[in-house]
Amino acid sequence: MISGGRYCEYRGRKLTERASQTDKASGKEYVWLVREPEDTEADYPDALEFRKTVDAFLVKLPRCSVSREWSEDVYGLWHGISVELNAVPEFDDRYRAYTQDSRAGDFGMYGSQYEGWWGVIPVDEVQLTEMVIREKPINVPYSMTNRDVIKYTKISLSTESECAARHD
Repeated sequence: MISGGRYCEYRGRKLTERASQTDKASGKEYVWLVREPEDTEADYPDALEFRKTVDAFLVKLPRCSVSREWSEDVYGLWHGISVELNAVPEFDDRYRAYTQDSRAGDFGMYGSQYEGWWGVIPVDEVQLTEMVIREKPINVPYSMTNRDVIKYTKISLSTESECAARHD
């Protein structure tokens, strides 16, 4: 299943970014990345902390130790409504979906005209349409990276296999 998310490259590996933080006293920035359960401390020589949560194994790294940061936003059509899609970690057959289209309320999504509409929808009810990749500058304060995109790529998707081929 293909879905959107935030990613970092660390030592040639693509890892999902779970969170980021800034130490207010020093101004240093950190990222929490999802790692594989079998990874060892030797795989992350720059690691400051390792943590296990209910749904993931995490590693805390200085932001300056990652070589690349980007986001992948995946969009599709659900009942004729354009939705942004993200994975539901507990399920391989469902997406978290978000849209500004108020018709989504007629199909069971929650929300309002002010906040938008969201819900969990079955994968087989969605037709993938496009992926947008936003490459972020490295070693720039994180608060600026939402405004400063250095590379923007929009890819049309017609099938799950086409999307999977482009996802990596």
